[in-house]
Amino acid sequence: MDYELKSKIEVFSTENDLIGNAMLMDYSADSLYITVPMINGMIRNLKPGREIKIVYYTKQKIYGFYSVIKSEIIDNVILYKIDIPQNFHVVQRRKFVRIPVILDIKYVTLSSDELVSSDLTLYEDIERIYGKRINKCMAVDLSGEGMAMVVKEELSIGTRMIIVVENSQINVVVSGSVRRREKLQNSEYDYKIGIQFIDISGAIKEKIIQYIFKKMRNQLKSYSR
Repeated sequence: MDYELKSKIEVFSTENDLIGNAMLMDYSADSLYITVPMINGMIRNLKPGREIKIVYYTKQKIYGFYSVIKSEIIDNVILYKIDIPQNFHVVQRRKFVRIPVILDIKYVTLSSDELVSSDLTLYEDIERIYGKRINKCMAVDLSGEGMAMVVKEELSIGTRMIIVVENSQINVVVSGSVRRREKLQNSEYDYKIGIQFIDISGAIKEKIIQYIFKKMRNQLKSYSR
């Protein structure tokens, strides 16, 4: 396991309830030393012997593991001494670039000379302007740079489109361009296409990345020995 001091740690109960956020402050051959978890500005005291789940973030990897509170250490700050895990689950951060998803989405294809207003931020805006031109399909993977979609119509490479992702977890409107196309067999959809986002704002990309992180964090939380 890589150790990066002052790296973020999320502490969960074994039932996957978030206890709070902490930092790795030190380590030894058999122990990690973390700050007392906090959530919404409140300190969460933990008793020695309590079993916990940890999601630990480094620059290159994210680790998920079980541990046990061994003792409380009082120095300049209060630290918890926890067991170094014998087993852990690792996610490479580069895998956050693209994750599999199942998302119902809507899209509008654009002509080569058709301009898109940057003010289009809601599905209501798209519906008001494009109406019957709106199509439905499904996204099957997602990254901060683009997505893969399965569609019923044949779309040429280079086709530009407006894409709306709208559900309880993520709501974004982005512009994209078809970069690859694959014919599907034995599917209710006819083609799988790869989309590259065009002129995506930092705020929208951050929304997508946060959604991806949440999905991957939930995978680590569900890690069991």
